[in-house]
Amino acid sequence: MGNGALTAGIIIAVIVCAVFAGAAVLRRKIRNSPELEVIRYAAKAIQNGDINDRISTTPKSLSNMEKIFLPQIQKDFPEFNWNEFKPLIRTSICNLLLAIDMRDKGPVAGNSKLREAVEQTLAGTQIPHYKDVKVHDTVIKRYYKQEGTCYILCESAVEYYTYVEENDKVVSGYKDRKRQEVYETELVYVQDIERAAAGPGGTAAKMTAAGHASATGIGVTCPNCGAPITSLGAKRCEYCGTAIEPLNLRVWKINAIRLA
Repeated sequence: MGNGALTAGIIIAVIVCAVFAGAAVLRRKIRNSPELEVIRYAAKAIQNGDINDRISTTPKSLSNMEKIFLPQIQKDFPEFNWNEFKPLIRTSICNLLLAIDMRDKGPVAGNSKLREAVEQTLAGTQIPHYKDVKVHDTVIKRYYKQEGTCYILCESAVEYYTYVEENDKVVSGYKDRKRQEVYETELVYVQDIERAAAGPGGTAAKMTAAGHASATGIGVTCPNCGAPITSLGAKRCEYCGTAIEPLNLRVWKINAIRLA
């Protein structure tokens, strides 16, 4: 073997040794790296179900825009008290889910829009149960005006056990694992009943187009013939003569509660 071949062999051997040594060092660094520890922890947590437990017990984050919209609302409605509405919204969400769970409209008997929502749910084929309902927080997400009506859109972080049963067997959801959701609550305040009820762009028309028989949630149509009620003090429909309750529109009312 010539000197050149010997030299080349030595160089190759040195390179091979260097590669193996580098690989060994790299393995030790990876083995002791924080990143790998995180991966190991995550894998172990998934295996043990810890991550699912944390997801099921951590409330959802909310789009809190109160700093922007609450001053606007209080400027337009100085009597508006957000601290009074927050517990009302929480109670209404709990009552809505309780009514569905009980298969009974009783808990929402005082709100026609929530009654409609319960009726639609109970008319379905798979009706969920809701147990141990808890509302963690409620915030203002949006405030806007449209067609003589003011709207406040709120968000609530809601926790419960939910599942669907068929023949005493759970076919969807879990009885032993909580679920975290965000619910939206829509508050309405009708300032101008004529603008709200009139024309294709009015509130009544929009609600009818959305699939509602009438705008009874905010009381702008006759429950018998569907004609618009244009007087706040009206006790009878001017078209069919049906007796109606005096309209009390200039107050904030819960118009809808839905899963966000």
